[in-house]
Amino acid sequence: MTKQIVEELLNTGKANLRKCRSRKYGKTYDATLLLDTDDKGQAVFRMEFPDRKRK
Repeated sequence: MTKQIVEELLNTGKANLRKCRSRKYGKTYDATLLLDTDDKGQAVFRMEFPDRKRK
């Protein structure tokens, strides 16, 4: 994680990630990383993926 991503997560609770690379398939993708807390107050990270338009 870069400093910019951490700052964005702490300020807004989300950060847009571009050109992430899949270890399993080697392909790149875009995603939004979301930061939240659980019932115990611990950090919980979640990723959302944009809808892909089928051609």
